Amino acid sequence: MDIHDIPYSHIKVFLIANKKLIDDDQLFNYNLAFELMKNPNTNYGDIKIEMDGVYYNQVPSSIIQWMLAFNLIKLNIDIPYYTKSEIGKLSTQELNNLANKLGIKKKIYASYIIDVIKFLHKLKENPNCVLFDDAVYDTGHSYCFFNVKCKNAVANFRLHFDDELCWDFFRLIDCDNLNPEPQSNALIYGGNKKHKIYKGKKLEINEEILANFNWLSDFLEKYMYESKAVDIFKGRAFIYYGVDFYEAL
Repeated sequence: MDIHDIPYSHIKVFLIANKKLIDDDQLFNYNLAFELMKNPNTNYGDIKIEMDGVYYNQVPSSIIQWMLAFNLIKLNIDIPYYTKSEIGKLSTQELNNLANKLGIKKKIYASYIIDVIKFLHKLKENPNCVLFDDAVYDTGHSYCFFNVKCKNAVANFRLHFDDELCWDFFRLIDCDNLNPEPQSNALIYGGNKKHKIYKGKKLEINEEILANFNWLSDFLEKYMYESKAVDIFKGRAFIYYGVDFYEAL
């Protein structure tokens, strides 16, 4: 593994958070950051730093994620290869077990685990499993609105937190493509708060949309209270959950 896998902007934020001057030599800054990581008095807490147009309220999680990966290699702990979709489909217990093996002590999100495995160079690509191009969400008091873009269409829908449905969906799509809407009330670490998906005219469900969003239909059908005849009435899961489709701009 290579410390240069950490984005350079994150290294600079890490150094500033620990009252270090940014040198003109990028290699020097990476080496200085590595020395800081070995110091038990290093600051990883609350900060207020703007870097390259992004505001940080804590040291970027990539610093700790890289350290976790570094320690796993140092301790010779073998972690198997995973795809993002394999991690997204893990049960809560399986996700917790993997997090414990990785040394993660905080609240678990699939994206956090994916990033650690990526630093280990154990994240494999699955060209036959491209679920979506992008996704954004906006939180309410007990639900999330989602906009998920796949090719030329955007799926728009709301899921409640009841019965873990919303959290399970987070685990399914929580990766580099998942971002909060600008008005989101959620606590976001490392996300792009200015990200948004733009929608055009409303679309009717057709064969192309069903094919592109088949993974979403399968997920929603698992949680339907009335699942009979889902194979006969195409798009029933979408209708049941109030999923609307729009032209992607």
